[in-house]
Amino acid sequence: MWLKIVLLVVLASLLFTGACNRIFQEQDLESTVVSEGQNSWKAFSQLEEDLALLEGAGYTSVCLFDLNGISHHPDRDLYIELLREYVGRNWDIALYIQNVDPATALNLVDNIGASSVILYEEEILQAFSGSGIKTWWWSGAAYPVNDLDRPMYRGWSDLRKEEVRAEIADWIVGKVPEQIDGGLSLDYIRWNAVGDGREAYMVTDLVQRVRDQWQGPLSAAVYPYLGKSPRHGGALSVGQQWNLWLENDLVDFAYPMAYESEDLPAFIEEWKLYAKDKIVPCLSVENYH
Repeated sequence: MWLKIVLLVVLASLLFTGACNRIFQEQDLESTVVSEGQNSWKAFSQLEEDLALLEGAGYTSVCLFDLNGISHHPDRDLYIELLREYVGRNWDIALYIQNVDPATALNLVDNIGASSVILYEEEILQAFSGSGIKTWWWSGAAYPVNDLDRPMYRGWSDLRKEEVRAEIADWIVGKVPEQIDGGLSLDYIRWNAVGDGREAYMVTDLVQRVRDQWQGPLSAAVYPYLGKSPRHGGALSVGQQWNLWLENDLVDFAYPMAYESEDLPAFIEEWKLYAKDKIVPCLSVENYH
């Protein structure tokens, strides 16, 4: 008799625990979906606002980071429709591509109507061969984390050494595939912080060495604010004198990474110092803080 009672109690306890776990799991899933939906929708709203701000300031070119974010977004059709609308207004749209299936990448870029792509995977480069879409090679001197196997030069390098700067420049230009028909786009061309003998002219010298060897169009992803930005150190704090790069024709275009939408008006105010055809604002479909 007591054994039956014990077994019944144990069984009831197990059933109750299982039911609670299912309820909590369902609540967690519901909460996750709502959270993801809010984040995704907020990013789309920011893109709408950012593009409108840029258009109001007279810009007609933009780069987006990145196609992977658009391809996995539950409202990706909204992104495509919005971007196609701007292409219809004679905007030039460039898309960073990473970690996307080549066929998917080509289909999405074609649907958007983008004029160029920035990539580092030769398999994707082959997919765009003969498409009429300009291809830029995405190259970085260093990445703090390289989980996507991007072309990089031995992590953070000591640019204080002239021979290292020469070696990096040789490496950057030497890695560009022959099929590239757009240009070379530099990324992480900077210090992690200036000081302790790390000076801005050393980064500029690296850019100069790349320019001396690369005869095609050259762009560089840069911090969007030269001085101290509203939220963190600006480009000069990491040795990116991109104002001098533009003035001395070391790069043809600066791609200021204007990922923080709340600061975009301040960024646009600073960019007024430069010709609009030299500045290609880079927006993100994600929120970065």
